[in-house]
Amino acid sequence: MTNKDCLYDWLFHYNHYTKMWAAFKREDSNDYFSDGNNPKLKVYKSTKVDTLIDILIKFECDTKKKIGRAHVWTPV
Repeated sequence: MTNKDCLYDWLFHYNHYTKMWAAFKREDSNDYFSDGNNPKLKVYKSTKVDTLIDILIKFECDTKKKIGRAHVWTPV
C-alpha cells in the first residue's frame, strides 16, 4: 500500500467561513455534518489541504503512531 492509499476512507470538507479544511472518516460523515464539534469524532483540521494530507499520512497510515478518537487541531 502506498502512503496515499490509506486516505481512501477519509472525506475532506472546506469551511469558507473559518477558512479551514477538515478531514474525517467516511463512516462519521453524518455525525460530522450534524455536530462537527462532537469530541467523540476524530477530526483533523488545517488551513491547507496539503498539510492535512501530510498529517493523515503521518498519523493514520503509520500503524505505529495510531491515536485515539478525539479532535486533533493542527497549528494554523
